[in-house]
Amino acid sequence: MVVGEAPLLPIQEWFLEKQINNLEYSYHTFALQTSELDVKKLKVAVSLLQQQHDAFRMRVVRKDGSYAMHFPPNIKEVELRILHAQEFQGQLEIGKKLAFWQSQFDIEQGPLFAVAYIHGYADGLARIWFSIHHLIVDIVSWEILIRDLQTLYNGRNLWTKSSSLRQWAHAIHNYRVSEEERAYWDIIRLQTAHISQLPMPTQPRLQHSSTLSAERTASLSDAGKILDVSVNEILLTALGSALQEIKEHSLSLVTIEGHGREQVVDQSLDTSRTMGWFTSMYPFKIPPVVDISHGLADVKKQLRQVPQNGIGYGIIYGYVKHPMPLVSFTYHGRLDHPRTDDDWVLVSDSQLRAPEDTPESSSTTDIIVFSVSGQMVINIQSRWSPANSEKLINLMENNIDKVIELASAHQEVLGTETDSMNATFAEETFTPYFEYSGTPRKGPTLFLLPPSEGGAESYFNNLVKHLPNSNLVVFNNYYLQNKSSKTFEELALFYLGHIRKFQPAGTYHLLGWSLGGTLALEIAVQLVSSHGGKIGTLAFIDTYFNMPRVIRSIGVPYSGYNIPELEAGFLTSIKLEIDHLVLFKASQMNNNYRTEGERRVFGYYDQSEFNDLDTLIERDRITLVTMDNDTHYSWVHNEHQVGEMCTLLVTFLNSRVN
Repeated sequence: MVVGEAPLLPIQEWFLEKQINNLEYSYHTFALQTSELDVKKLKVAVSLLQQQHDAFRMRVVRKDGSYAMHFPPNIKEVELRILHAQEFQGQLEIGKKLAFWQSQFDIEQGPLFAVAYIHGYADGLARIWFSIHHLIVDIVSWEILIRDLQTLYNGRNLWTKSSSLRQWAHAIHNYRVSEEERAYWDIIRLQTAHISQLPMPTQPRLQHSSTLSAERTASLSDAGKILDVSVNEILLTALGSALQEIKEHSLSLVTIEGHGREQVVDQSLDTSRTMGWFTSMYPFKIPPVVDISHGLADVKKQLRQVPQNGIGYGIIYGYVKHPMPLVSFTYHGRLDHPRTDDDWVLVSDSQLRAPEDTPESSSTTDIIVFSVSGQMVINIQSRWSPANSEKLINLMENNIDKVIELASAHQEVLGTETDSMNATFAEETFTPYFEYSGTPRKGPTLFLLPPSEGGAESYFNNLVKHLPNSNLVVFNNYYLQNKSSKTFEELALFYLGHIRKFQPAGTYHLLGWSLGGTLALEIAVQLVSSHGGKIGTLAFIDTYFNMPRVIRSIGVPYSGYNIPELEAGFLTSIKLEIDHLVLFKASQMNNNYRTEGERRVFGYYDQSEFNDLDTLIERDRITLVTMDNDTHYSWVHNEHQVGEMCTLLVTFLNSRVN
């Protein structure tokens, strides 16, 4: 359990310095649609959720004239409230009840969130309603909380806690900004200090919203793939051109909000499953948009020059003492993700959004864009006149249509398939690996391949931490970024290209966890058969081999198991000369299953002595290392286990086999 104090994050400092009538009245509210649930089980799940996420216990304390985060050891848990829809005179009455619970928020004493289960609807469905103070939550956290609550309700265990909000706060305050990064932000800050005025605010903030059709949204996404730009870059280009038309010759400076969970801050930390408000902001100058085609290229180039996705600006300057551009832009991406039929669904019930005291924003105009149910929503909250706000939305939509038309023309002229362009886009914008080399590291390089549902960060706080003297290249998950690869052989080619740039020839050392082990095996085959390489170390961490055959043999359909939709090979034996072949096998069954099909597959591999690797390679060539008391996932948090694994790996890397 995290206890004690921590410095505020820059975004929290900015919030507490704003001129807000009531600091308690700023919160995220969302609802999940479910079938009728077991209330007792849901109460237990809500309690366990609070124990999992330390942010629920966070309070704000005043110290020496300033604020700090405080995590007390003992607080009263927030209880699940139960409402029956039929007991209220309409949805307005439900909203009043929810508003009352929100009014009890207190940033110093707590609570900072409320949760309710609302059932008794005519359609037989129910809602789980959350309201959480902005100080402890961001949009990324929504998905984390939804996933964790459903996992707990279904009686399954969560992963061990990821890095805490308190750890991240200390890492932010200890982050050392490079001279190049500081020089970049110094120039931007000077430009921001002389902001050219856009239309002056004329009235209280009003909200304007526009929703693109599903067809138009899909066309926009396809346009990005064809033109080799991201949706974020398209939207910024559309916004920049619109701002220019609203006021000619104005400098299109905007404040961009990002998720803020940048690995560069501290590569030993993993915040991918941590609840909190991590948001970062930075000023960005949108280049003049002469035409859409050149505008896209200029925005893409300029956006990719931003160091470390802008995380350093708030660390250097904060968001209070120096003026930020008065137009802010946030692209949240897709808020609802594809789910199975029994998953809980994020819904936007207006009756479950209680009346809010909308705080005064530091910006004149906030543009927030997201997609839900396959449709893109452009939301503008502005103090401009209604005419200027409507004009901004209309101009942005017109510019989006120009991008779609441009992409269509390109596709006709070039005859280029969208999928192939998507592969190019993904590879150019994707960070493929992290390299750990140089003093005191020495010896051969160990290449680490990622598991199916994670990237390079999966290894940062375990193997990377325990191999401080070994040269490492840790790969990100290219499949999650670009799903155009149809086979493991195709996917392996991507990694193989990077591996041979580091090491054109010689003896190679490969390691993979889960899916990464299958990739490591395929890469080893290609290195030997096509490039004349030798394999020194080939290490697998609880990889499930020959899964297509196993799934068919036990009668489980592919749809009943969560695996990448790749055609897997290795259905026959493999002849490879390998100096050191090791399988680190979990001793406990993988309990992180989502369906009955997954449970049966995991049960099979739990009973298989070599995870079916011995159907491909003679078992007397395999060094089997049992990971005592660990599952497929838990080993990453077992310091002793990881230490022993790394000791063996170092022995293999340093050995010389004749």
